Amino acid sequence: MVLGNNLFESFKEDVTEAVIPVSVYADTFRRRFIDTAGKLIRHAGKLVLKVSKVDFVRLKFDRLYEKCLIGLPQLC
Repeated sequence: MVLGNNLFESFKEDVTEAVIPVSVYADTFRRRFIDTAGKLIRHAGKLVLKVSKVDFVRLKFDRLYEKCLIGLPQLC
């Protein structure tokens, strides 16, 4: 349980800090970020996540994607 909480807090701080404040509770984070409707589509050999334009702009998926590509610092 402690490991799960630490991973959750690290994800909030490292990836989603520009979109969702770090101080939000887990339920609020889940409702804003994880409970987003989307559709996985395979096209031209690639896997694509399609979300509505409103969610794309609200959650700034382009910035989140760039942050995930950069890579996170390794502690060990």
